[in-house]
Amino acid sequence: MTTTCRVDLRAPNAALAEDGPFTLICGPEEAAERLHRVAELGFDDVCLRFVDHRETGANRRAQFSAEDLEQIRSLLPKDARVPAPGRRAGAPEAAPAAS
Repeated sequence: MTTTCRVDLRAPNAALAEDGPFTLICGPEEAAERLHRVAELGFDDVCLRFVDHRETGANRRAQFSAEDLEQIRSLLPKDARVPAPGRRAGAPEAAPAAS
């Protein structure tokens, strides 16, 4: 899991610094490419923190809308897998019983 990934899909595209944090502070197309690269490295979860690239300090936290969430969901294809009976989508698999 990649955690505390800042996201602002309204920001202009800028290259990520080689030694800097991984962010999605860029346009949607660039964000989709970045997520694809992270998935290729084996990460399948990203914890997002909405920010406003125009603000600094404590004001940097952004308000987000249902449309913003839909735009983020559209960055990657939907997971078409069907959960096993009795499991809800996204729930962790149960550990095997001890013998």
